[in-house]
Amino acid sequence: MNNKNIKILITGSAGFMGSHLYDKLENKGFDVFGVDDLSGGFLRNVSNKKTFKKLDLRDRKKTAEYVAGLKPDMIFHLAADATEGRSQFTPFSAIDRNLVAYVNLLIPAIKNGLKKMVLTSSMSVYGAQQAPFSEDLVMQPEDVYGSAKTSMEVITKVLGNVYAILIEML
Repeated sequence: MNNKNIKILITGSAGFMGSHLYDKLENKGFDVFGVDDLSGGFLRNVSNKKTFKKLDLRDRKKTAEYVAGLKPDMIFHLAADATEGRSQFTPFSAIDRNLVAYVNLLIPAIKNGLKKMVLTSSMSVYGAQQAPFSEDLVMQPEDVYGSAKTSMEVITKVLGNVYAILIEML
């Protein structure tokens, strides 16, 4: 199988990391698609507007329709609303824009043949423990954002085991 036959979706593709990852994978010959709600990213960062879709992953129906039409083999989930400092004051936003949006993406992706999920998490899952952090540490989030990211990791591991999806946490 050559790279062109591997369909990759990058969420948060209009952000700094997402746009660079998009360009790198496209240059390697992968079939790359990007989504972003443009709440933190910028359309000027999107190099290939033909495979970009403005999409708010909180919209369960539109997200499911998009994923069902695309049927990505692999997803790099970089979309996030990094709200550590304010998440205690905006808990619904922190949960909706991170955990709910992610589950809205993950479930239809699994139903449509997802083979690999690369989830970017956050050091906030470890709370105030001593850095440098190791993935062997117990997760001890201290804010709503960290709790949402922790939940995302746990849900990904559970569903990855149930549906035999290759999972990578970054």
